[in-house]
Amino acid sequence: SAPPPVAASAAAPSASSGAPDFGLSLGNGPGLAVAGGGGGGSGGGSSTTRTAVRPASEPAAADDGCSEEIQRARPVELGQPEYPDAAREASIEGRVRVEVTVDDQGRVSAARVLQSLGYGCDEAALLVARSARFSPAMRCGRAVRSTLTIGIRFSL
Repeated sequence: SAPPPVAASAAAPSASSGAPDFGLSLGNGPGLAVAGGGGGGSGGGSSTTRTAVRPASEPAAADDGCSEEIQRARPVELGQPEYPDAAREASIEGRVRVEVTVDDQGRVSAARVLQSLGYGCDEAALLVARSARFSPAMRCGRAVRSTLTIGIRFSL
């Protein structure tokens, strides 16, 4: 069955909440910078997308006597989204935030858009999010399910 919905305040930590960016960092900012052009299309050389991963919520603590805090899931493999032609033609830039649920094997079991950009960017972001791989969250030496928010930035 699907995981219960996450409250907006838990799914979108504010900048002052102290929630750290973590994961891969390439370029001059948090996240994963990837080429936004795809498949040899014209004019796509300078477009980029950025991916940042943040925790969305903590799984409920099990009543198993373990008091250890959860070690968050970490991205292992994040694909490179295609910058949609419609977004490029309309000069659309911004970020799509996607909430992903990572199972105890590190696979994404659910993904949904929290902050939309439109023009095909949402679909491109969901495609990348669903194919991502993570090292699972750990608690008391056991892999556990967790929920994260992935921010994928599209910029020309």
